[in-house]
Amino acid sequence: MASDMQPRPVSFAQSILSFLDAAASAAPTPGGGSVASLAAALGCALLAMAAELTTGERYPDLAPRMRQLADRMRARFASFQELAEADATAFCRYMDALRMPKTTPAEREARRQAMSEAALCAARVPLTLAELCRDALAEAVAAAPAVNTSVVSDLGAAAWLLEAAAQGALLTAAINLPAVRDDAEKALLWRRHQALRGEIAKLRAEAVAVVEHRLGGSAPGGSP
Repeated sequence: MASDMQPRPVSFAQSILSFLDAAASAAPTPGGGSVASLAAALGCALLAMAAELTTGERYPDLAPRMRQLADRMRARFASFQELAEADATAFCRYMDALRMPKTTPAEREARRQAMSEAALCAARVPLTLAELCRDALAEAVAAAPAVNTSVVSDLGAAAWLLEAAAQGALLTAAINLPAVRDDAEKALLWRRHQALRGEIAKLRAEAVAVVEHRLGGSAPGGSP
């Protein structure tokens, strides 16, 4: 069982089942940040699909805009892959710092500094992921009134996935920030964290309100 505790490579190129198996194992990676990256990619994929299905002869005025939206969402896949890998790398870096010697005062100081630097990286990566999710949610809000009615529910699912990915990323950042020793940098990242949390929830609510209104389930604004 000891080998199960070793970090596993994180790649979107592996099959979904192998990624799920790795995430469900006792191995520390892929963890919450990497799984959130995959959820974000799936959200963007659904948004791209909704855009692609709002092209063609039925949508002559919307088609150029929707094709561009689909292209932008697909272009994010590589960024999410990189962030999934970066999250796993940051975790491994922190674990390496934990294993540094701590016998002498100099060793203890070097260990604390290495842990702080690794924690800073482990907080910045998921915050970047949350920002990408926020930007994609803003795209979903803009597209929600216009997409093909047949796929408006898919756009809503994309919005929920993007919020889940973002909030998961923010939790990953939150668990790492306390280990950052630079108080000014830590405060800056906490402010960034709190701002993103509010922006993301607001954007998801706006997108879903439009979706539910178009489905006939609620009025704009989210009231049933």
